Amino acid sequence: MKKSEGLILAVVAGLLTACSSVSTGGGGTAEVNFQSPEKFTDMARGYPETRGADEGYLLDLKEYIERNASNRLPAGYTLAVTITDVDMAGQFEPERGPQLTDVRMVRSIYPPRINLAYRLTDAAGTVRSQGDRQLRDSSFDMKLQPINRDDPLKYEKGLMDDFIRNIAQEAR
Repeated sequence: MKKSEGLILAVVAGLLTACSSVSTGGGGTAEVNFQSPEKFTDMARGYPETRGADEGYLLDLKEYIERNASNRLPAGYTLAVTITDVDMAGQFEPERGPQLTDVRMVRSIYPPRINLAYRLTDAAGTVRSQGDRQLRDSSFDMKLQPINRDDPLKYEKGLMDDFIRNIAQEAR
């Protein structure tokens, strides 16, 4: 190994150690439920099922929200979220022909939307914040997405990231 490679490895190891010691919350819990997902506006994989929600998408979104919120909330805090509707970014446009019936056309006129109810409680069980939210992002297609570009729920996860970030700030 060259001397410069060893130096680079040492710097990277030092950065990793420093980053792992930075506290960003964590220790909280999150619970996600879906109310009547069969009635969701659009959380489907293809045009024939445009009403309702795909089970795989539900599980993926639930796990994502629970993991993200748990990592951002202070220890002892609990965030309970009930998602009441999802309209994914984009739209199926079957009029474009049979080859495109399962292609979601993502355009700025089809922003992602999530309606939800939430409750944030602290370690003592005191309600710190609660309410209903209608999450929308009209500029979703202009943001840099740090999430996997191939993820079909990247825009919806971006909405939830913004929501969780705001809730975590309220908890501090």
